[in-house]
Amino acid sequence: MTPVIYADILFLYNFLINSVILAITARLINAKINILKIAMGAVLGGVYSVFMFFPAVRILYSLVLKILILFGIFYLVFGGNSIHKVIKSFAVFMTVNFALGGVMFALVFLTDFGVLVGTVVSGTEIYMNLGPLIIVSGIGLTYMILGLHQSARKRAAYEQSLIKRVGIEYKGRIAELNMFMDTGCRLYDPVNDRPAVIAELRCLKIILEPCELEIIEGCFDVSEAYMRGLRVLNMRTVSGEMTAFGIVADRIFGEEFEVKNITVALVKNRISEQYNGIMNPEILNENICDKEYAL
Repeated sequence: MTPVIYADILFLYNFLINSVILAITARLINAKINILKIAMGAVLGGVYSVFMFFPAVRILYSLVLKILILFGIFYLVFGGNSIHKVIKSFAVFMTVNFALGGVMFALVFLTDFGVLVGTVVSGTEIYMNLGPLIIVSGIGLTYMILGLHQSARKRAAYEQSLIKRVGIEYKGRIAELNMFMDTGCRLYDPVNDRPAVIAELRCLKIILEPCELEIIEGCFDVSEAYMRGLRVLNMRTVSGEMTAFGIVADRIFGEEFEVKNITVALVKNRISEQYNGIMNPEILNENICDKEYAL
């Protein structure tokens, strides 16, 4: 019995497969995902596949033209201004094609899957007679995942832009750490009612005096801490309330700012893998470094 091939199913099937290949490639080469460009590349791949069983255009499936067309699809989606980078990324794209193609051929020839879905093989091309609903659902799921991934990347990039390298100077000694600018940080020093920042103790040990470090690590009482010029701050976190000792830094500074006499609460726990401190950026907007405060 001669198999029947439907052009619309062939197009949709290849649109789905090309979308998956392009999405995997984007992830492997760490490229920015542009859903519209991926869809355009998948459309071109789908149109190209429709000519699979037309003898008059078999020349389009010669090895050289096939590589050129695949490169055109790749370049449309990912572009590139460095020849070395383009060649390297295109090699990843081709590897993904070969790997996915190998999996498909293995399913067809080594299992009964090919028979179940009415598979037709022509050269290196595979046609599966899947239902339109299944294919469209697969396309929808693929682009939903792409959208979620794109949103996650944008959110991560935004959060990364809020992390700044900050120096903390205390009694002539300086420690550097990554500080996350968080408008939700509402910590204040109860003595001078000024905003305070939060930092990991391990990052500031090098600027503390031994007696101060002994008090902070030994959990001495509040009176002993104040006698040594330290601060005691009550903080509310997602895991509950806690008390932390702090210091009044001579200044905290970065590439574009400097703020003097800021209280730094020292916490023993790790804050994050990406940063070691938290600071409300409103501290910088207030331009408080030029004002005098009684400590």
